Amino acid sequence: MRRFIQVVLLTCLLLALAEPAGAEHRIALVIGNGAYKAAPLKNPVNDARDMAASLKRLGFDVTPLTDAGQQQMDAAVREFGLKLRQGGAGLFYYAGHGLQVAGENYLVPVNANIQTESDVRYTCLPAGMVLGKMEDARNDLNIIILDACRNNPFARSFRSTEQGLAKMDAPTGSLISYATAPGSVASDGQGKNGLFTQHLLRNMATPGLPITEVFMRVRQSVVAETKRKQVPWEASSLIGQFYFSGTAANQPPLPATVAAVSPVPATAPAKPLDLKAEKKRVAEEAVRLKREQQELAQLQALQAQQDRLEAERQKVEQAKLLALAPRPKQPPQAQQAVPVHPESFLEGGYRLVGELFSYSPVEAMVQFAFDGTDLTGSASGHFGPHTFTGKVQEIELGKGVLQFVIVSKPVFMQERYYRFTCSVSPGFDTLTVVSVEARNADEPNFDGALRKLQSGHFVRVAQRPKQAPQAKAHAAQFAQLARAGLPDARAYFEQAVQARPNDADARAGLAIALVFSGREADAKYQFQRLSESGAQTAGVRLAKGLLLGLEGNADANYQLNRAQEEGADRALALLCQAVVADRKGEMERGQKLMESYAALVPEVERGEHVKILDKNLNLAGNMVGSFKWVMPPDYEGGYGKLDIVFRRAGSGLAAAATGKFWAFSGDITVQDVQLKGKTLMFTLKVYKVLFGSLDDASTYRFTCDLSGSLDVIPVPVVEWVPGRDGKFVTRRDYANTRLERQL
Repeated sequence: MRRFIQVVLLTCLLLALAEPAGAEHRIALVIGNGAYKAAPLKNPVNDARDMAASLKRLGFDVTPLTDAGQQQMDAAVREFGLKLRQGGAGLFYYAGHGLQVAGENYLVPVNANIQTESDVRYTCLPAGMVLGKMEDARNDLNIIILDACRNNPFARSFRSTEQGLAKMDAPTGSLISYATAPGSVASDGQGKNGLFTQHLLRNMATPGLPITEVFMRVRQSVVAETKRKQVPWEASSLIGQFYFSGTAANQPPLPATVAAVSPVPATAPAKPLDLKAEKKRVAEEAVRLKREQQELAQLQALQAQQDRLEAERQKVEQAKLLALAPRPKQPPQAQQAVPVHPESFLEGGYRLVGELFSYSPVEAMVQFAFDGTDLTGSASGHFGPHTFTGKVQEIELGKGVLQFVIVSKPVFMQERYYRFTCSVSPGFDTLTVVSVEARNADEPNFDGALRKLQSGHFVRVAQRPKQAPQAKAHAAQFAQLARAGLPDARAYFEQAVQARPNDADARAGLAIALVFSGREADAKYQFQRLSESGAQTAGVRLAKGLLLGLEGNADANYQLNRAQEEGADRALALLCQAVVADRKGEMERGQKLMESYAALVPEVERGEHVKILDKNLNLAGNMVGSFKWVMPPDYEGGYGKLDIVFRRAGSGLAAAATGKFWAFSGDITVQDVQLKGKTLMFTLKVYKVLFGSLDDASTYRFTCDLSGSLDVIPVPVVEWVPGRDGKFVTRRDYANTRLERQL
């Protein structure tokens, strides 16, 4: 007995030390990548290991990962999201290369093979995926720390010139911390740790320091040490306070006039331990932990099974297309998507207007040409008396900025080089001179901007090559949005908007492509820009109708119908209307729209986004099959062993059930099967075999949520009729059950 008391006391002591009363559950995923082939980093692995060790000391359940590939990072983030569903505080830390493409942030695995900008989406981990998993978990508080703002080692092969990471909005209850401000670059550091992480580790360990004060102190230290070259930055929507170490600061000491409280005498008798209650509490805690472990294991197994099924399904679909489908006819060459090169809009001649230098007259003309790969140029005119020009070299076009060098040759002197930096107007018709630098042929470097620079700009004097009207130029890409060419069309519209920000049709196409790609928040930003432009083309009406419909605005159908009247692609208009119907839960209307769409577009030409939409709308057809009713893991008694088979009945469903609803149940019938939007309801009549007559039955009504996967269907509500009044009452002991498809 004495031995048992010692064990119980030791167990209680360990539990008290491990997690104080009221402490929240803390979960962390820590990733550090440094072993890159293209541009290795020395500090991220050290940063991640030290961060993981520090978080463990602070009570976090930490999953560390170093030098991880894409699959490892993806799997770790998915498992992290599942763990967060237990509630509490979640923390994600990443150190390594990170970059932004088209305003989206990506974390780079060590095995990423990035040759072009488009490779990033398929070889890197979107930072938005981490945010999404945290939002889905709906836990109390989330922290994301990104020490990933280093120089982009792949920048030379990218079209865009953005540095660092893009700004991300923090969901409610979240904080996002960057090693430096969005769009800026942080160094890897000179010591064992990166500068940002070094100061973060020190301040996290300070007891009683709120999280906002932790990051404030980190920012102050980094700014001072780098002389304002690196400024850590946060985006926060926290609705409560959080402490890495300890709690709020201690209360101030009592005034000297107040007598101190006498200590309890050492001989005071200790309160006797209620061994029976303590043993019961420990046993209940063990049962709870075991149940949570089982739930997590089931979720992980279910996710793995879904991933395998999806991979097999895609293989089967691809095999069918290759083996059975005739090769689709290629559209005419004029209809093919042509990559947009901003350099092509510079083609033509530009004449210098204004007195560039106060001390010397300048008359210059530059001519640009683009062959699809390289931008070349030539010049004519003079930079003062007895000079002539002929060469234009070192031409570089960035985002709204053009830089080039004009070579001027005085008659009796050596060549002189003038480097122009110009801002480019949206239509590429005016090049405003921002600065001019000069050097002689025997000087290695430019000696800075010329002080006597006057105002001046280049204006277009030669027409660039004629292009097709925008409506016709985009027609093929709008058609691709409704077919298998969605990825190509989205890339085309992204480039078109970058080259011509005022092209309303291109921005409308991009907004639609983003909705079809599951990026609705980005699409709303493009729609806002469209609204500011005031344009009213067929493409703009399509985008406007789609976005208004997703928000439940009654004006959506008017805009989509007007778009068709004005010549919009009919298949795309039908697809937009079907997407709106799916969002509003109008399944029957959505199916009719998809039938009209199918009459226009053969199955082999439909994209994956179309197939997913069709599956979502055809709930009755996709519900056909056998399902097992699964009770909660902690439900005892061996009841609920029930199989339900659904079959088509006209345009709806019918069902039959077998098995045991509870220990003494007999025959079971399924009645009143109803599909309402994305909700399935049906009634079970369960007949008894021991009590009452054979026609004595209990009635149960199931309500199922079909908004997610149709392989695992949540059953949030089960009701029954306990009395003779026929009124349904919710059975709380059947909460959180589900239907699982049997393969």
